[in-house]
Amino acid sequence: KEVRQIAPRKPTDVLELCALTAVLIPFFTHLPLSVQKQLCKAAKLKQYAKGDFLCKQGTPGDFFYCVIAGKVHVLANGQVVAKLEPGQTFGEMSLISGAPRAASCIAADIVDCLVVDKETFLTVFKDKFTVLHSETVKFLKYKVRAFKDSPHETCTEFAHHLSQVFFPANFRWSLDDGTHIYFIQHGEASLCSLPDHPSGRPHKPNEWKSTALLLITHITVGSFFGESSVFHDQQQGWIVQSNTEMTLYQIPQNLFLEHTSPRVVKLMRDEAAFRIAYFTGRYANKKSNVLVLERPATREADHIKELFRMPSERQPVQ
Repeated sequence: KEVRQIAPRKPTDVLELCALTAVLIPFFTHLPLSVQKQLCKAAKLKQYAKGDFLCKQGTPGDFFYCVIAGKVHVLANGQVVAKLEPGQTFGEMSLISGAPRAASCIAADIVDCLVVDKETFLTVFKDKFTVLHSETVKFLKYKVRAFKDSPHETCTEFAHHLSQVFFPANFRWSLDDGTHIYFIQHGEASLCSLPDHPSGRPHKPNEWKSTALLLITHITVGSFFGESSVFHDQQQGWIVQSNTEMTLYQIPQNLFLEHTSPRVVKLMRDEAAFRIAYFTGRYANKKSNVLVLERPATREADHIKELFRMPSERQPVQ
């Protein structure tokens, strides 16, 4: 399907789109208004049917994608390594590096994306991402214990495979069945466990998303989580919930296994094992209810799609 062609947007439309994307897509929230306006002026809305490829592994990068509705599966060598939901973005690394796509992205259902072409994206972000890579290297070297004594080249290579993502407060991750390893750049989260079910039965697969949790400890800048999805012998059924808005660096499992030096893998495994031994021994019975995660509204996504209609096709927004 081709990108819908739209009439030139009025300045008021661009500003309204900026406001909506800032609510729906955390990536936009942290950008200056001038940059938001550049992206929203150039962005187009593209819709994909279930099963359509948004991009394919090994092909050149041509767009930066922002998911506003539907779900996208990320596949590397035919295996699902990540699942993207509304508000998440992807595709920037291939545009910046010039390397072929490291993974394929396929629509898991009907998907609406805002897409920004390569030329516009690089005009806005090339210098910014060069600076971000340098900041990522410094973060690994000085904030993440496993990298502190690593050669600069190790941090530089690893940083190329990290992407920066933003999550709201009260977001939850199930660590054992995740698809990424995360490093906390800004914000604070709670490491939690599931309480025993009152009936004594095992918890259902997705019950962790809405039930009250037992607090184990707080984790903050420089901490990492999600490693138990790679180190299967360290799986504890633990959950992480963000206490604040969070900025994270993430790396998919397959890239972590392919591009992390054996020494760093061992240090991360040892640190994770120590954390398990320490907290299961000392704090396993510490109890504290945390708020149930609230589901985000989808109204903003509907409004964004309305802005991309031809003026004659628009419907009044209630």
